[in-house]
Parts: sequence; C-alpha cells; structure tokens
Amino acid sequence: MKKTLIVRKGVALSLSILLLAGLAVLPGTAAAAVMPALERLSPLSEMISSPTDVALDRQGRAYVAETSANRIVIYNQSGEFSGRVLAGVVQPGSVAVDNGGRILVGSAANGSVAVFGSDLAYLFSLGAGAGEFGIPSDIAVDDNGSVYVADSLNQTVRIYNSNGDHTGSIGVPGNEPGQLHNPTSVAIDANSGEIIILDHQQVYDSSSSKMVDGARIQYFAMDGTPLRSYSRFGYNNTGTTELDPDSGIKKAVYDIGMGRMTRPVQLTVDSMSRVYVTDMRMQNVMVYDNQDNFLGAIDAATCTLAIPQGIAIGAANRLYIASKKTKQIEVIGVDDYTSLLAAPTVVDFRHTETGTAPPAQEAAISNQGKTSFSWTASTPDGWVSLGTTSGTLAAAETSSLAVAVVPEGMAPGKYTGSVAINTGAGAAEDIQVVLQVDPNPLQVAPASLNLATVAGTAPEGQLLALTSAVEEPQAWEASADQPWITLDKT
Repeated sequence: MKKTLIVRKGVALSLSILLLAGLAVLPGTAAAAVMPALERLSPLSEMISSPTDVALDRQGRAYVAETSANRIVIYNQSGEFSGRVLAGVVQPGSVAVDNGGRILVGSAANGSVAVFGSDLAYLFSLGAGAGEFGIPSDIAVDDNGSVYVADSLNQTVRIYNSNGDHTGSIGVPGNEPGQLHNPTSVAIDANSGEIIILDHQQVYDSSSSKMVDGARIQYFAMDGTPLRSYSRFGYNNTGTTELDPDSGIKKAVYDIGMGRMTRPVQLTVDSMSRVYVTDMRMQNVMVYDNQDNFLGAIDAATCTLAIPQGIAIGAANRLYIASKKTKQIEVIGVDDYTSLLAAPTVVDFRHTETGTAPPAQEAAISNQGKTSFSWTASTPDGWVSLGTTSGTLAAAETSSLAVAVVPEGMAPGKYTGSVAINTGAGAAEDIQVVLQVDPNPLQVAPASLNLATVAGTAPEGQLLALTSAVEEPQAWEASADQPWITLDKT
C-alpha cells in the first residue's frame, strides 16, 4: 500500500520543548547549546527568479547562485541589489567567497569550480578545470584560504590551496563512520576547529524494502581525521501510520520533535557551533548542536520556505536561506545579530571650476541589529573629506557622518569616489560620492593686455571680451588691483 507523509505540528511542539528541557551534559563537555532566538528580516528578492545557493563575504554582502539563469547576483549587506551580476557562468550550483573577496563558483554541467576576482573577472579554475569534479555540490573556504569542495558524485571532499592546487581529500566511498556516501555539503567550524560534512548514508527503508539515501552529519579534524558521526534520517520516525479520512490512504506519521531529516541539502555552522541544515522535503531548517542534540526547526512559524537549498551565516549572525520556489533568499537574525544601514548610498556634489566648494552633506549610519557595535569610516579618495572616522552605536541608534569634497585644482569632469563604513562584525557598507566639476561659465579674453604710452600721456583703452559658456544669465563683477587701472564697468 502506498504511504505518504503527515506532519503533526501539535506533537512536534510539545516534544520539542521536552527535548530541550532534557538535554544532558556529556562528561567533559560544556552545557549543550539551545535553540537561538530568531527574527525574520527583509528577504532578498530583487532580480531573483530561482535561487539555489547563497554565500556571504566578510563584509556581509550576499552572493546568490541561480542555476537556471547562469548567473550570480550580488547584494549589499543591507539587502539591496548592488547592481552587480556575475553573468555567463554555466549552471552555477554552488558558490563561496574567500577572505580576499574572490568568488568561487561550482558547475555540475562542466564539473569545475571557477575562481573570479572581486571585480568579477575570471582568474582560474581549481585543479584541472573542466572535469575536475563529478558534481561540486558545495564549497567552503577556511581562514587560511584552503578550499573544500563536496563532490557528491565521486563520494569525497576534495581540498585545494588558494592557488587552486589539489592538496588532499577527505573520505572514501562507504557507509561506515568516516566514509562518505553522496556528500552534498561541507562547512568549516572555526570555533571548534572542525570540518562538518553532510552526506546521505544509505539506510534500509522498511516501507520500500530497499536501501535508500539517508541523512548523516559527520565531523572531522582539520587534518581530515574522522571524529564523530551522527545518522539523522527518518521520514516515518514514529514508526506509525494514520489513515487519511479524505483519501483513505495510510500516511506515515512524522514528529519533528525527534529531530529527523528526510531530504537534507546543505548545512552551515554559526559561531556557537550550532549546525543548520536545509531539508527540501520537510520545507524547513533543522538545528543541532555539535554533539547531535536536536535544538529545534526553522519552519513556517518563522518564515515560509519552499524547496530550501543553499544556506549561509556570517559574522553578523544573520542566516540566509535560498528558498527556490518562493523565489527569494530568506534572511533571519540569530540571537544578538548585527545589522548596519548607511543612507543615502549615493551622495552627489556639483562644483563650478574656480568657485567655492559645495557644502558638506550628512549621511546617516544606523544600527538596526540587536547589539551595539563600533564603526569606522574611510575613503581612498583624497578629494573626499570626512567629518569623523569612527563611532559607537547602541541598538536602534543612529549617528550622522559629514561627507564633503575638496575640489580645488580639479579639472572639469565627473569624479566618482567612495566612503567605506565597517563595523568589524561582518557588516560593511559603501557610500558612493559623485562630484561633477563644471567649467567656469564666464570666459574672459584676451588673457593679458599690453598698454604702452609716452610719459605724461594716458594710453588708449583696450577691451576685454566677457563671454558666457552657458545659456543662463551670469552675474559678474570686475575689479583692479592697481590704482592706475580704471574700468568702465564693474
């Protein structure tokens, strides 16, 4: 008889609470982590049609892979579309960003991971390039620049240095602890110094009487030594069925409080070593500590997820989830998350050559997160001047930053500069500074006059031509710096 799935939300809630209350402390370990406080923030949706993966850089910018659209869409830390798109990549299924801002893009279509500079220019590919991987399903980069690629087709995680040279591998095919079957995700826990791999250890399914891909989280030391392994599969984890009164079909009873996954896709880890796993079948994100304690789930009570796949969390403690069917990236603040807003993002100045510099303008720096942060402001452009370069903001507090320009000696033309606002906590924003220098509209010719005469006789006067370079009327004034020079108009 055909069996389908039923989720009993009421049971899940009560059992989740009991589980959290009864977590045991293992000998020699710290107290188990708890489910984080979650706050849904504004999702990323502009320019997105079918997101499959998401990555964050050190400044909190988001990079969204769209496999069907052959592109990576880039967003500012504040969630605005940056106007930058890495186009022309072939079916990108995975994406990561290293500490230098280089973008790594995995493609199953040609079995490669390509590396692009922060300017979006192609640099090189890992290893041999095309054909290096079967399916590069996920990419992680550690603080030393080493790159880890989960190759789900070849049952391994391959390791590369920052130059793209292959340096080693983790795992061999198999179901035993330390072995890998269909690994789909890899993450680096800098807090504990461990490599975390999500694979699909095969398990026996009694309903179909055959082996099926399951769900397993494995931990390895940074040198690849296996540490511990936790199997977490179970779509009928209660072992019971219920009769659907409408269809008359028996349905497997699933209790989310038991912390079982059914079709996990990708994982990420936060600064407290909590692991977040997207489950495409259950339409949620399962949360565990690093000792296999189930902490809870991110589901419809927090945000709507439909076919969640890629997931990432940054130093600012904001969690990004690629929800493919809802066509957006869900953004969730975790515990005391950091959120910076700088406005406006563009400051325009206009100056007339040889005229007085335009007045300074004010930009607002706002703390929209849950904890205070210190910020710094800097500019690489010598013609941009800042009223201050640092400050501290409490939660919900706003400060102003005076931005001015020093256009002295600048030729007519358009100049573009920037101001970088950085919290040092995974949140940074840029303010673009635009200066338009117009030519002096009043042209005087000739540039010099030569007058000659005989002593005691005034020379004949000469004419200066004043011409306006613009259509609008121009007011002018003239004066002489010597008493022996006279003007008929001033």
